[in-house]
Amino acid sequence: MQDGNLESLQKLYSECQVNSELGQSCLGQGTGYLLYRILDKLVDNTLPIVDKMLARMEQIEDSVFDEDKETARDLANLRRNVITQRRVIWQLRAVMGMSATKYSAFQALM
Repeated sequence: MQDGNLESLQKLYSECQVNSELGQSCLGQGTGYLLYRILDKLVDNTLPIVDKMLARMEQIEDSVFDEDKETARDLANLRRNVITQRRVIWQLRAVMGMSATKYSAFQALM
């Protein structure tokens, strides 16, 4: 499902190298903002993974009618993975939302 490469982070890094304004924006606003941008990219990167998991789940559900025990086990494992992934995504979204609010309040003080 995932090959271990974080293409969205590699893309952000490359864009910051090529576009000095973007690089200055990411690095010039402090480590908090840079962390926010990295986490935002990571969260965005998880959504296609969940989509792939759901597509695979549909394939498995279609083959369940063959009454194959291994297929049913695969389906149960995949469902568990989707549920876990959703929990992680929702928790990250909540943390990102709180961080953005606190960062904005902190920036207003400076």
